[in-house]
Amino acid sequence: MAVYGTQGRRRVTRQQHPAKPGMELRVLLCVLASLQSLPRPVSPAGPLPAPTITVDPQLPLYVPGERLTLRCSAPQGLAVSSYQFYNQQGERVFSESDGPSMGPWLVLTAAPGKTGAYSCEYWAVRDGKNLYSSRSQPVQVQVMDFPLAPALSAISDPPGRSPVTLVCSAPQGFAPARYRFLRQGTVIASQPGARLKLNGATPGPYTCMYEVDVSGTTILSLQSISLSVQQPGPSVLPETFRPTLRLSPPGPRFTTRESVTLTCSAPSWEKTMKFCFLKAGEKVTCTGLALRDSQSYQMSRLSLADSGSYTCMYWVAEHGQEIPSPESQPRSFTVTDVLLPPPAPQIILDPPKHIYVQGERVSLTCSAPGGEEVRGYRFYEQRGERISELDEGTSLERTAETGQTAVYTCAYWIVRSEQAIMSEKSKSLSIPVTVPLLVPTLALHPQLTVYLPGEKVSLTCSAPHGEVVVGFRFHQHRRDQILAERPAASGTARMELTVQAGNNGAYTCQSWRWEAGQLVVSGNSNSIIVPVSDRPPQPALSMDPPSGAVSEGFPLLLTCTAPGDTGERRFHFYQDGAQVLPGDAGFQINPSVPDPGSVNVSVLSIPQAHPNHTGGFTCGYEENIRGRWILSPRSRVVNIMVNATRSDGRRGWDLPLPLVAGCGAGGAALVLLVLLGCCCRKKKKALQQRSHERWDQPGAYNHRRLPSIPGRKSKRRGKGAENVSSRAGCKSVGTEMAFQQRGEKLVSGEVVYSEPLF
Repeated sequence: MAVYGTQGRRRVTRQQHPAKPGMELRVLLCVLASLQSLPRPVSPAGPLPAPTITVDPQLPLYVPGERLTLRCSAPQGLAVSSYQFYNQQGERVFSESDGPSMGPWLVLTAAPGKTGAYSCEYWAVRDGKNLYSSRSQPVQVQVMDFPLAPALSAISDPPGRSPVTLVCSAPQGFAPARYRFLRQGTVIASQPGARLKLNGATPGPYTCMYEVDVSGTTILSLQSISLSVQQPGPSVLPETFRPTLRLSPPGPRFTTRESVTLTCSAPSWEKTMKFCFLKAGEKVTCTGLALRDSQSYQMSRLSLADSGSYTCMYWVAEHGQEIPSPESQPRSFTVTDVLLPPPAPQIILDPPKHIYVQGERVSLTCSAPGGEEVRGYRFYEQRGERISELDEGTSLERTAETGQTAVYTCAYWIVRSEQAIMSEKSKSLSIPVTVPLLVPTLALHPQLTVYLPGEKVSLTCSAPHGEVVVGFRFHQHRRDQILAERPAASGTARMELTVQAGNNGAYTCQSWRWEAGQLVVSGNSNSIIVPVSDRPPQPALSMDPPSGAVSEGFPLLLTCTAPGDTGERRFHFYQDGAQVLPGDAGFQINPSVPDPGSVNVSVLSIPQAHPNHTGGFTCGYEENIRGRWILSPRSRVVNIMVNATRSDGRRGWDLPLPLVAGCGAGGAALVLLVLLGCCCRKKKKALQQRSHERWDQPGAYNHRRLPSIPGRKSKRRGKGAENVSSRAGCKSVGTEMAFQQRGEKLVSGEVVYSEPLF
């Protein structure tokens, strides 16, 4: 007995059987786990009621490859514009039968990755506006993968003798309900047991499968690896060593006097082989032994009797015997005495669409069946009764046009028996054309020459008046991407945009609608550029004196310096946050100091500092960037302290304390002198009389220079001194001075009379 292996196929059937408890529990746990991981569907608020969604066929489980259809049903009586389906992640899904479709059906092929909840919605146009319904309640689609393939083995007792028993072993953890045994892909037994006894059966190949019941659904496992079981008798090569037979030309129709070559190819190995060609199981010709893995047999000048089915096989010489291979798959051809036309080609549209936009380029390709030696192609264009024949290559380029629709077919020709034979015509097709959508208009608000990062702008896309569209798309060409897609509301749509340094490219928009199940998109609108600029850098504020402390009445300078010297600027100064305006009392603003030609320096001058100037000062500037004045950040705060040195017409404690105390002491001394002057009037005559003699004597009166008083001239006692005293109202009483001033004695120790110092 010899055993050989190949990969098998997998099948799925459904039957109603009681479920095994272990398998059903595992499947239910998987279903519950998947339901917990699903996002909760969100139904947008809308005026239209939610639809219902159903699945056909409705089964608790699906296996990979099964086709199922989901239907979205709107409430009866509503005029629906279109439908849309969503998967468990809330993403749009489209039908797998004919591509994206907005109809009420969704066709899916079951696969493990498609397990989850599906929902749908619809929308309708009311008064030119799209109204969207709420999402339907979700429907669950649970997909279970095929059970693992079993292992197939063959045993015999005694070994190498008949009978042979096949054993189908399911993987651990699976509880099969039944087993199936197959020979060459055909079921030969379906039984509860895992063993099949072969009594004089053919060599095979054999495979097996097992059935598992899950929730009342019979799921068939993958096929095992195939086995070729050889019964006692002449040795035969296994199925994997079957040869292949080719025809050249491939046919399958030939005429008399033509020739055809049959080529038999075996797996490549270094053994001597002999090939034979057979017709209907009877040998036609054989070759001798040779170290070649293929042989050819040419049939020249075919006749009608050569029609039929041909196969081939080979023998391998090993250990003194020839071991035959299985026969190849048959190849058939017919021979006639009439030159029949070759089979019709296929005409293909590229790109494939249900409808084309006027002006769009379309390519028609004529595809001949494989193997034919095509000498040329011909396209037929029919417009009404007129038919044009164009001898072109494999493709024909056309521009979609509205009006009379053209119908196209194609054919090709070959040469047989030195005659050109035209093939049958392909199926006809037409190019449906629609008028293109008019280009929308894109507007920007607000319209500025430059924008700062973080500012909000809006892009509004508007369709031309009277144009019916479903939605709009906004593009940024710098990154070649779709930024947003908005439904059309009264023919317009708006997209809000936050200005950033990376989104300063060109923006355009498109409008679109559905027509004949095809998405029709307009051309790009006008391009709008959103220029972005950073704010000017922060200036620096300095002052003279640098400490910021100055006495009242003294000048003070504040200098605002902006980095660089790149453009037109306007400077501003602020005291405690309030702007200092030109013309404010006590301030002078010079925008071009110290260099008149500079635009990066401005000076705030305070000619006479006042206590009101005490506070925190900052500065900033505006820079003209592309015609827009943009304000810079303010400088750091510098603090100014103005010290008051005089009352400035005010009373109380507004003046410094030392100055108030000094003025008070001076006033008290002045009052005392006035009182002393009044007292001296009564003794005036006595004093004059008693001292008359001394005054009349020469040298009796010392001319002394009185101390200098600020604001007055010094006076000497002498001639006319008495008149001065009389003008003062009285003479002061002199006291005898007997003290030293700065280490020096006074000129005389005599009693001296002087004028009061006021």
